[in-house]
Amino acid sequence: GVELICSNGKRIKSSEGDFGSWDTVYRNCSNGQKINGFSYGIENKGSSDDTATNVIRLFCTGGYNITSLEGRWSTSIIKMSCPYGFIVGLRTQVQPFQNSADDTGLNNIEFICKIN
Repeated sequence: GVELICSNGKRIKSSEGDFGSWDTVYRNCSNGQKINGFSYGIENKGSSDDTATNVIRLFCTGGYNITSLEGRWSTSIIKMSCPYGFIVGLRTQVQPFQNSADDTGLNNIEFICKIN
């Protein structure tokens, strides 16, 4: 899952899967900067054990980047930015538990931009 903490202290948290753990360190943009873009590394669906999202990078308006813990298997990078504003929300696609089939987790992320 993904959790954002807004400048007013409000938390926005996506749905979560059955696997993985939360990073224990919160990172933030400094000096009133806002998040205005992101990229994430994902392992494309293959014929064996898949992992889905392996890293998320958030881009702050002042040029600073926030990077999550990083997995080893990213094969594609998806990138998006808010050209005239900043991120104010998100939604995620999380695979439910697959019983004896291959489980992944966070399969897609969409962030919502607000125009200044």
